[in-house]
Amino acid sequence: MFALNNKKKPSLGILITYCDERDLLTRCLRSIKLQTVLVDEVIVFDDNSNFPAKDYIPADFPLLVKIIRADKRLGPACARNILLKESVSDFIHFQDSDDILMPRWSETVLRTFYQDDFDFIIANCLSLSPEKELGKINFFCYEKRWLGMMFLFVSVILSQLRREYIVEAKY
Repeated sequence: MFALNNKKKPSLGILITYCDERDLLTRCLRSIKLQTVLVDEVIVFDDNSNFPAKDYIPADFPLLVKIIRADKRLGPACARNILLKESVSDFIHFQDSDDILMPRWSETVLRTFYQDDFDFIIANCLSLSPEKELGKINFFCYEKRWLGMMFLFVSVILSQLRREYIVEAKY
């Protein structure tokens, strides 16, 4: 845990897109449960799945998970826009249901936002595989003056990514 010295801890929400990943959603939520600092909000967008997201929420999950279920398939981009509108957190993280978080992820993110007053963080994504161990997660932090340019950069980069692999950006 980190000390806040009379400052309000910023709230952090995790917004998850889901479409028939079943047990992978459970694994994702368990990785959120294992955080050293619990997040404030978890919202799952169920993109009209054949296997509803509500059936894969762990019974012992410590937070209320808000589920938004679409009447028809809308796709991940539309899902993220809806999730963003529903969130009440100071900071948000978009998460795919087939990805997991390292145990100190939320603590590291909140500490960075709190101590350094950054507006957003881009973190490296690492692939899990039987032959490899997870490595260090590096954070790229940006001030407000970079925000417009970075959103353009992020949208270009994200359009080229797959779930398992990410091209590391160096500055």
